[in-house]
Amino acid sequence: MFLYSLENTTICTLQWNQIDKTIFTVNRFFQSFLPILIVLMVSHTMAQTTDQKPCYPISYLDFFGLEGIELKKWPQEELDGLKQLTLAAQKKDTTVTTSFLIPMIVYQLKEFHPNCVESDDSDYLKELIQLYFLIRRIDQQEVGALALTDQIDWVRNDFYSLIPEDENLLNMNFTLDDGPFYGTDTQEEGIPEHNLNTEFGEIIISKLDKQSIITAKDKDGAVLWRKIITGLQGSPVSEIRLAEQPVHKTSAATIVQLFAGESLTLYMRNDGRFMYYYHSW
Repeated sequence: MFLYSLENTTICTLQWNQIDKTIFTVNRFFQSFLPILIVLMVSHTMAQTTDQKPCYPISYLDFFGLEGIELKKWPQEELDGLKQLTLAAQKKDTTVTTSFLIPMIVYQLKEFHPNCVESDDSDYLKELIQLYFLIRRIDQQEVGALALTDQIDWVRNDFYSLIPEDENLLNMNFTLDDGPFYGTDTQEEGIPEHNLNTEFGEIIISKLDKQSIITAKDKDGAVLWRKIITGLQGSPVSEIRLAEQPVHKTSAATIVQLFAGESLTLYMRNDGRFMYYYHSW
C-alpha cells in the first residue's frame, strides 16, 4: 500500500516486500495488521501541516510520511498480535521482517514522550520499546535499567543508525506496489521529454525506441546515473508522465512521484544517488 496525497504532498510508504506469503497468508496478515493500517490511513487523511516545533524532535520520520498526523495508541490486543507476528517470522529461516513497524513505533515514542504530554502512559511506552527491541533482535537488558526517557533516547539513536543504509529503508517501508526495481544502466540518453529541478541538480526523463530513460545530473551537468526504466520481468516502461509537484525532498531521501500507466515512485538519496523505485500494479 502506498499512501500519497497530492493535496498536502505527504508521502506515507509502508512496504509490502518483506511479507513472505509462504509463511503468512494474506488473510492472516491483514487480520493482524488491518486495524493499524486503518488508523494510519484515517490519520493520514486528516493530517494537518504544522510549524510547531516538537518538544521531543526525532529526525527522518518525514521520509515515512509520519509528520503532523494523529496516530492513536495501539490497543493491547494489537500490540500482542504484532509481537506474535514478529516472533513467528523470526522463528522461520527467512528474510521476513516486521521492520516496517519501526517508524510508527518511533513516531509514537515522540508523540507520547513524557515531556510532551500532560499525563504520560509509562506502561504503553514500555510496550512500544519492548516491541522495538523484539523487531531489532536486541537484548533489552542492555538498556532496561535506564530511566524511561533514556531508553527512548537509546531507541532514537538506534533508529538514526538505520537510516544511512538503503536496505534498512526498504525494510522499514511497506507498499503493495511491485518492486523494488533498479532499472538497467545505459549510456543512451534518448530524446528529453521532461526536466525536473532538484537540489542536487536535475532529473531528465527521455524516450528512446519505446523505452523510457531517466537521467540524474548534478548542478555542473555531470551524469550521476542513467537508467532504462523496467518493470516486471524486465519489460521496459514505454511512457512516463509527471505527477503534480512530483519532487519531494525529505531528510532521508528525495522522492519523485511519476506515472507509467500506474504510479511509479523513484527514490534517490539527497545527493542524487539512485536507490530504487516501485511501480503500482
